[in-house]
Amino acid sequence: MKRLLACTLSLLLVQAQAQTEPGPVGAGGLAASPEQASGQLQRIDRERMAAQAVWLDDQKACRQGFWVTDCLKDAQTRHRQALAQLKRQQVQLEQALAQQRSQAALDRVQDRLQSQSQRAAAVSAPPQDKAPDASERQAQAHERALRQQQRLEAAELRAQQRERQASTRQRPSEAGAAPAAAP
Repeated sequence: MKRLLACTLSLLLVQAQAQTEPGPVGAGGLAASPEQASGQLQRIDRERMAAQAVWLDDQKACRQGFWVTDCLKDAQTRHRQALAQLKRQQVQLEQALAQQRSQAALDRVQDRLQSQSQRAAAVSAPPQDKAPDASERQAQAHERALRQQQRLEAAELRAQQRERQASTRQRPSEAGAAPAAAP
């Protein structure tokens, strides 16, 4: 019984410390850096292992008591709630990291598009002695810029679709993590 109390207190202490620590989630819900998010994911794994140890100790303590079934149900409910909270934190961190990666990819594409359009504008500047060929080059550069813009828009659309798919995958897992009503 003393061991159960000690494990429960240690789990509560870890949870209280996690709530008071500044997390990697900054303004706008994004993780400040992948390293901090990785540290937070490791903390969540440690808390999950501590919750598992507490749950096993609760089961042992319940089997030594008189009201075994009710005690086990209560222990299971507490365990599910703790795991559901940790899962929500993990999903938020993973979504923030995915959003950062997609934003970085979009930024790279936009930078590349901007540099290409600048090069195309420099190439399309007509020299005074070759006026007919310059207008043709300018038209080609304009077409290339339009194609690049279409590619950028397609990449943004794919990123939005991936985010929507990730959020729809998350919703069923949250519903499954909620404790079920007893029959």
